[in-house]
Amino acid sequence: MNDFKAEAERRYTLLRREMQAQGVEVLVLYSAPWKTEIVHYVSDYRAFGLCACALLPLSGDPVLFVSGKEELPRAQGSAFLSDVRVMDGLDMKKPAEAARAFGRTAAIAGLETMNRAQH
Repeated sequence: MNDFKAEAERRYTLLRREMQAQGVEVLVLYSAPWKTEIVHYVSDYRAFGLCACALLPLSGDPVLFVSGKEELPRAQGSAFLSDVRVMDGLDMKKPAEAARAFGRTAAIAGLETMNRAQH
């Protein structure tokens, strides 16, 4: 049987090592439903709604944002992460506020899948 918690911690350790080397305090990972592997890597969640966004801080617990409350039960049941929140559709304000609380320097994975308003 796979130990999903151990796998999640292994992934976080690898990413955080690189974040520290690059001077990044929070990694923002964004997935559109047609490119789900970005958020899936840190959360074990595949976006079926409008989008999903995960935040991996250099220290502290990661956070997963889903695009609507209808996605919340599925995300809570499948994600590595215990902190799952709802954002307002494609609006990135809630993830952006949470990212700012984690630190001043950020890197974004999946930027190419965001629409212009989300940038």
